[in-house]
Amino acid sequence: MSKNAIFQYMITSDVVDQRGDIKGRNRSELYQECASISRKSFEAYADLICADHHYSDKRVFTEGHGCSTSLLYECLRVIYDPMFDKYDNVLFVDTDIVVKYGRTEDLERRTSEHNNDYSKLENVELRLMMYSFVDSSYAVHDNMRSHTGGLVSFGIGAAHTRSTTSKINVKSATESELVSASEYLPYTLWFKHFMEEQGYKIKDNVLYQDNKSAILMEINGRNSCTGNSRHINIRYFWMKDRIDNKEVRVEYLPTHIMLADYFTKPLQGSQFRLLREFIMGWRPLSDIVLLKENESK
Repeated sequence: MSKNAIFQYMITSDVVDQRGDIKGRNRSELYQECASISRKSFEAYADLICADHHYSDKRVFTEGHGCSTSLLYECLRVIYDPMFDKYDNVLFVDTDIVVKYGRTEDLERRTSEHNNDYSKLENVELRLMMYSFVDSSYAVHDNMRSHTGGLVSFGIGAAHTRSTTSKINVKSATESELVSASEYLPYTLWFKHFMEEQGYKIKDNVLYQDNKSAILMEINGRNSCTGNSRHINIRYFWMKDRIDNKEVRVEYLPTHIMLADYFTKPLQGSQFRLLREFIMGWRPLSDIVLLKENESK
């Protein structure tokens, strides 16, 4: 019989509170509350499947480092710590994840305390937010086709990225953005449907673009088309149906913080470093929203 373990860790940092409160609640305290609920959840789950559960709030590899991003490397403990050598399988779980319960009466009974605690956080949107970014570089290839870049994230880092040549030629940058969005949206919807089939509810699915004309065409369909865009095949307006069905919501995002721009052209300097921080998971995507809101004031 294989020997299994579940490992979790939660390490706070002063840098966390610099990102601001969440709906009027201190971010560090909220993270600690989430970690406590997650810990109870996986302790019960580990007990049910006869696995060991290890939880730590002590630094091992990053003690003395002043950089908050170094905390991410604590997950490497399951690789380098000899304590885990005795296990056949080790599951590393972040502390903003909980087990989905309700499949067996025994599990419901053992986790009733957890379910009551979790209900306290129902009004706090900390997880299962989907962020998608789509951008296009117009007519950059030798055959005058555009280049499409896209990214899907659930709040930290990238779950999926794509950088590819567009499939057709278009006559304007707006059309290029529309075609790119229609080519990348299936990936966004696939992730949404996949997560929902696993039992997780997507609270919001946002698609960001940096071209306002393309956004209007996607939302309004033919009502926002002029004579210059009538020739676009109607298949690209299936996006309007997805928007009308509330499967996705489209919003504008300025070009200099558009993460998909990273996958459409070579960037350098401060913009490259800024986008890299979000794509690599060094900064949460919620900071993108804060940057957008600060610029709109």
